[in-house]
Amino acid sequence: MGFFGLMPVIAFAFSLPQMLETPKSAGFNYAFGLGALAVGLVQIPYGLFGMVSGPWARALARRVPMRTLHHGGQLRAPQR
Repeated sequence: MGFFGLMPVIAFAFSLPQMLETPKSAGFNYAFGLGALAVGLVQIPYGLFGMVSGPWARALARRVPMRTLHHGGQLRAPQR
């Protein structure tokens, strides 16, 4: 996936709990004031999608020729 493909995923996983746990009294528009348990419950769908998409990606890699997957990755890569 590469650095530039993985960086937004890591940033989202890091910033989502912080935004959800920010107290409402801080005055930010994104403050939800949730506790740690509620944040964990909010993140359950992301973990489930990750578990489901892993085998799906393996099946896709077996069906689609590697050259096609490579060209798809090249289209997504940043242009220099």
